[in-house]
Amino acid sequence: MKLRLMVLIWLVACPMAYGQTYDTLRVATYNLLNYPGTNSAARNPEFRKILHAIDADVLIVQEMQSSAGVSEFLNQVLNFGQPGTYANAPFQNGPDTDNAFYYKTSKVSFQSQLVLTTALRDINGYIVRPAGVSADSLDFRIYSAHLRASQGNESLREAEAIIVRDHLNALGSGHYIVGGDFNLYTSTEPAYQQFIGSQADNDGRLYDVLNRPGSWNNSGSFADIHTQSPRLTDLGDGGSTGGMDDRFDFLLPTFPFQTLPSWQVLPASYTEFGNDGAHFQQSINNGTNFAVPDSIADALHVSSDHLPVFFDMVRQISASATVVLNTPNGGQNYGEGDSVNVTWSTTNYTGTVSIALSRAGLGGPFTSFATTTANDGQLWWIASVPATTQARIQVTLDGVPSVSDLSNADFTIFDRDISIFTPAPNDSFTIGNSVDIQWTALDGSGTVRIELSRSPSSPTWELITASTPNSGFYGWLSSGTVTDSARIRILMTTAPTVGDTSGLFKLKTNSSNAPPTLTHNPLCDAVPGSVSFFCKISDTGAYSTPKLFWSADHFATTDSVTLSLVTTNRYSTTRTFATGYYEYVLRVVDIGGLAAQTDTLGFAVQSACPTQIAYDDGTAESYQWSPDSGLTWALKCTPPASPFVLCAAEVALSARKPDSTHHFVTVMILAANGPGGTPGDTLGEFLSGVLPNLASGNAGSTPAWGRYVLQEEAGNAIVVAGDFYLGVRGRSTAFGLDFSNGDDSRSFLWESCEGAWLAEDGINSNTSLGKRMFRVEGYALVPPVLVIASEGSDAVLRWTNTGAPQYEIYRATSLDGPFVTPVATTSDTVWTDTGIMGSLSQAFYLVRSATP
Repeated sequence: MKLRLMVLIWLVACPMAYGQTYDTLRVATYNLLNYPGTNSAARNPEFRKILHAIDADVLIVQEMQSSAGVSEFLNQVLNFGQPGTYANAPFQNGPDTDNAFYYKTSKVSFQSQLVLTTALRDINGYIVRPAGVSADSLDFRIYSAHLRASQGNESLREAEAIIVRDHLNALGSGHYIVGGDFNLYTSTEPAYQQFIGSQADNDGRLYDVLNRPGSWNNSGSFADIHTQSPRLTDLGDGGSTGGMDDRFDFLLPTFPFQTLPSWQVLPASYTEFGNDGAHFQQSINNGTNFAVPDSIADALHVSSDHLPVFFDMVRQISASATVVLNTPNGGQNYGEGDSVNVTWSTTNYTGTVSIALSRAGLGGPFTSFATTTANDGQLWWIASVPATTQARIQVTLDGVPSVSDLSNADFTIFDRDISIFTPAPNDSFTIGNSVDIQWTALDGSGTVRIELSRSPSSPTWELITASTPNSGFYGWLSSGTVTDSARIRILMTTAPTVGDTSGLFKLKTNSSNAPPTLTHNPLCDAVPGSVSFFCKISDTGAYSTPKLFWSADHFATTDSVTLSLVTTNRYSTTRTFATGYYEYVLRVVDIGGLAAQTDTLGFAVQSACPTQIAYDDGTAESYQWSPDSGLTWALKCTPPASPFVLCAAEVALSARKPDSTHHFVTVMILAANGPGGTPGDTLGEFLSGVLPNLASGNAGSTPAWGRYVLQEEAGNAIVVAGDFYLGVRGRSTAFGLDFSNGDDSRSFLWESCEGAWLAEDGINSNTSLGKRMFRVEGYALVPPVLVIASEGSDAVLRWTNTGAPQYEIYRATSLDGPFVTPVATTSDTVWTDTGIMGSLSQAFYLVRSATP
């Protein structure tokens, strides 16, 4: 709750797009529990502490019993020590308990009120206007309701909600707030859906600022938004007990509160006052309350059986917006690939802008090349062909599309073209000899940059010369390592997007070549089902892409697959194998025909799936983009057994940008030893994976699961002994969000400005509710300790409890196995192989920890 207050202060202090803050109001609701009752004299000092701390500008209350009670609460609570600060609307006496309305006279003026009659209690509406303002365009309405209580009365609450919704729809579009004690138990209740659901007439449709649907009653997942009851003990005042386990109190605004310029609710300010999320089914003052001081927590405990709820709203106004394009404003000449500085200025506007180009003069058509870009007055644009002498730039305000400006006169874009004709495809050159690099240039002015690549799948380019005249010829003395996949690239120095790349040619040497080296870590090969193979290649020259060869019959027959490049010199593939025992080798051959391969290795694939730790339902409800500067997320994971070997991870991602700047995503394993159990020491970082870290940077435009191998080629695997974090860091990458899991306490965001890990609860401006869609695979490192005893013709197996949910038992007729098919699965730590001594001369057993 302290974090919410910090965010609120920041939001109120910052001007928003489209205009300036006209006014700021705090709106609150509070069920006062049969006020004044018989004990108001004792409760009034406690109410003072609460209401003076909230400092509401507009307050609606429920369970008011009389006109005398309205006056007492005004004088002995709200105005106590500050006379004249608040006033009240005239009391409307209805059946059962009633509503009341209080307001700060310095902030708002009360216009009028109305009554909506229901089968139980009246619902009161109050029309309010900012103080000192005569225009009714600033008016808003607030309604106080106390709906029918108790489970089983859902249809009666729905009837009351229909009265409110029909009334608001009939008013037409406007700024309306409905608040009070709704006695709702779940978001599926008909009354709640009447308030927020879409209808043919949506003028009166409300929205829930928190947007936390679910079954709120008696659910720890919603402990941070419960409002009733702050007490376990019956205090003799008729209040409910049972501790904090219900969300009964609401403030629901209409959708015009989300548009500008107008009144606007600040979502981060929505507060259940005194709820720190740590008192589920407890009294609000039990132990330490991290949201409010002890004195206020004690006051909330004795004053009422509900917590007050409030939010802040601001009124935005804006003057006419203007934009002026400054450059290019006509008469300029730009070549293809030139960087053009587009500049503009705006007044009374801070939203985004879009920029477009016409190649046919004033009348267009205009084609956008920058949409919803920041309104910072400057954008660098790379001039592109086709050539034209009638170019114009136009800048348009996205928030006010009717406002735009364009170049006062035409400017020129001319064509540049470079074409390499030597080296030609399949040419061969000996290292140490001169290579003639030749090209043609449509525009022979300026200088060019020449670069060399030795692998078509590598993003690395070596510099041959940073600047040489654009004359069409350059002599290069070849050097470096041999390759049969060399390419030359020539780029204009002043226009680095203009150039050409040659076909593949060879660089060879007469000296003998050493064989390549291949390193591979087989530690996680035994994970059943989908098996990932990963290796690193190093060689002085070019080499073929490594291949995996495997066999299920001791290489009498063989299958193979080529591995995929995941980053420089590192390759991987993931294969799904049927149940059985397999042998395999990884092999690579270099340009000289020299080969390297691993030893023959083996693994058994069981029928069970690998142990997977996941916190999502497999569906991404939305995606969140990280900015170019990059963000880091982390998710707490609890292994099913300890110690636990981490083998692979999966991350849900959406579209990626296909360039070398944005495509890499780093996966990290972090210890849970930070402050308060937050992410701490980094146990490993990994770029290796089958998807999406392709060398091209483009792994498709649809959502996909990226898979990462959590091991280096020759290092030890990461073994955790308890909770750990899976972290992901990336630039301009969309990460999957899952809203079906409410356990937000496991998800964290690294806030570089604050130098701390923040809970992903949506309270901080950079955090977002919902789970990152991460998965981790691995297996229990410690095997059971197995003891076998014969009892008659039976073999009785007993083993130690490793904490696994179940165990698989394998049997073979030789010591070396293979142990392929489980003969039994049990959650116990003892199993009897009945009659086995009478049917086999000898038997060997393997017991393995497993998950269902």
